Amino acid sequence: MSFVTSSFGYIIFKEIYTMDTNSKNLFFVLTCLTGTDRENIMAQASNLQAPVPSKGTVEYSTFLANFQASPANVLSTLAQFLQNRVNWAISSDLNFQTYLNQFNGAPFIVGVSSGPIQGKDSVHTIVDLINTCFVTAGVPVANRTEIAEQLQLEDLLAGDFEGSPITLSFIVQNMQSSDGNLGLVWKKTTLSVSYYPPEKNGIFDKKVKQLPTYTVVEQGTTISLTAQSASYFKANSEQFLGLGFTNVIDWMANNTTKLTKA
Repeated sequence: MSFVTSSFGYIIFKEIYTMDTNSKNLFFVLTCLTGTDRENIMAQASNLQAPVPSKGTVEYSTFLANFQASPANVLSTLAQFLQNRVNWAISSDLNFQTYLNQFNGAPFIVGVSSGPIQGKDSVHTIVDLINTCFVTAGVPVANRTEIAEQLQLEDLLAGDFEGSPITLSFIVQNMQSSDGNLGLVWKKTTLSVSYYPPEKNGIFDKKVKQLPTYTVVEQGTTISLTAQSASYFKANSEQFLGLGFTNVIDWMANNTTKLTKA
C-alpha cells in the first residue's frame, strides 16, 4: 500500500484491490446524493434529460439555462466524463486512483483527505455487525436496508467462519449538497470481519450462553472536494456540455453496483 500527494496537496489512497474467488469476499460501489438540497437537485435532474438539444435552438437555450442553474448536474456530467476517460469500471477499483487524480482545480476550490484511516470494533449480533460495517464505510442511512437485502448480508455473515475472515470492500462516491454548498466525497473502505464463537460453558455451568463476537478491522481513506459557488457555474457551465451530458439521476444509477435479488 502506498500514498501519493496530488497538486491539491492532499494525500490520496493508492491501492489495487484484487477480487477474491472466495464467495465470502465482496466488493461494492455506491454512488449517491445526500444533503438538504437533494429533492431540489433530483427535480432539476428530471428537467435535464439527454440528448442535449441542438445549439442555437430555443430548446437549447432553455436546457442551458436549467443546466447553469444546477451545479450538481454539471458535476455529475464532469464526474462521468472523467470516469470514462480513465476507464474506471465499477466492478473493481482498477483505475479508481487515476480517476481521483483527475479532480484537480476548477470547478473545485478545496480538496482535503483524512487518512489512511484504521480502526477496530467488536459487536455480538449480525444486525449490529451490518450496521457497524455500513457506518464505517460511510453508506448513507437511506441506502442501507436496500443494500443489505441485495447483498444478502445476513446470509453472508451467518454461521461460524472462525479462521476465515470475510472481506467487505466499499467505495462510496457521494455528492453532498446542503444550503447551496456542494461537493464530492469519496470513502474507500476495506473491512475484515472475523468471527469468534461463544465461550463454552461447563456441564454444570448455569450461566446464560454468551453470544459470538464479530470483530471489524477497517482500512481506508476519505477524500472531500468543495465546489465553486453558484455564480461560477452560471458563468462557465456551457463549456462542460462539450464533455457530454449525464444528469445526477443517471450518474447514480450507472455508477452503483447492479444487483438482483435472489
